[in-house]
Amino acid sequence: MAKSSIRTDEVGQPVHTRTTAGSEESQVAVLGIDGSDDVVPADRTDGLSVKVTGSALPSGASTAANQTSIIGYIDGVETQLTALAGYVDGLEGFTDGIETLLTAIRTAVESATPAGTNSIGRVDIASLPALPAGSNAIGRVDVGSALPAGTNNIGDVDVATVPADPFGANADALVAAGAAGSISAKLRRLTQGVEDLKTLIVLGAGSAEIGAVNQSKVAGAAVDANSGNKSAGTQRIVIATDQPQLTNALKVDGSAVTQPVSGNVGLAAQTRGGWSASRLLAAGSTNATSVKRAAGQVGGWYLFNAASSTRYLKLYDKASAPTVGTDTPFMTIPIPAGAGANVEFVQGIAMGTGIAFALTTGVADNDTGAVTANDVVVNLLYA
Repeated sequence: MAKSSIRTDEVGQPVHTRTTAGSEESQVAVLGIDGSDDVVPADRTDGLSVKVTGSALPSGASTAANQTSIIGYIDGVETQLTALAGYVDGLEGFTDGIETLLTAIRTAVESATPAGTNSIGRVDIASLPALPAGSNAIGRVDVGSALPAGTNNIGDVDVATVPADPFGANADALVAAGAAGSISAKLRRLTQGVEDLKTLIVLGAGSAEIGAVNQSKVAGAAVDANSGNKSAGTQRIVIATDQPQLTNALKVDGSAVTQPVSGNVGLAAQTRGGWSASRLLAAGSTNATSVKRAAGQVGGWYLFNAASSTRYLKLYDKASAPTVGTDTPFMTIPIPAGAGANVEFVQGIAMGTGIAFALTTGVADNDTGAVTANDVVVNLLYA
């Protein structure tokens, strides 16, 4: 008969032991999640069947969401590693370039350095041997001390094109303008030219100015500028002896000096000159009339209105008869009913194009009302 017992192994795992016919067989007791247990041999090598359906995961266990995040982190690390690899490749190329440059410098220095002992970089000349005989200069040369006798050049001096004695002697005679000669001879030519120029400029006796002249006095008297009054300092205009009369007429001023005037002077009646007259006895219309077909002046008018209401004389600056109601009048002169309108000007009214007039019953510029025959008598003075 088999005998069973339960015990634990060295790690505390429950072990089911069954003894049959004098032998003992060890088995492992497995508790299922559904509450059932199972017993398997302890030396069983294949996997055990474990049911985890419905089992709660412990805190921090791996889930599908956590795995996705971990994969993303790993991908980011791979990207950074790829970029780092690119930087390393670039650094290797830069290092190769430096090595190539250093090799070229070394080759150039080795080929340019002459045979013997050479120093590159700072040189401490305190430990150098004495310089060989001859003229030697290292770096800046202080020439404050006296130069030794003989011919000495400091810097780059080209004397091949300089004549033996370009200045010449002080006694060298002057040379003609443009001629060859020493500098002394040419300077003598220049000073003589200045003296010759001075003899050509002759100023009158007394104080003379060349250029702008500020005339502050006339015959010793201060100039009377812009005062408008005659005085000792007023400048005069003298008429040439071959022109005793002025070509242009002079305006008569208010001074006490008598001015010669040609022609008639006074208010005596004259047979020529003065205003011309244009007369019209109104017809039964607007009486559009052209008085002068060129520029002129209106010297006045004598008008009479026999009608029982006001009539209007309209003047037009026009070289033809006006279009009444369309043309704009230059002047509009009302003539009262049963009365006259009379005026004469000393100086006429200028009309730049021509002189024309018309008669209407209305005052508006575009009025075309015709007057009745014999209503108005017009006497217009013009020139």
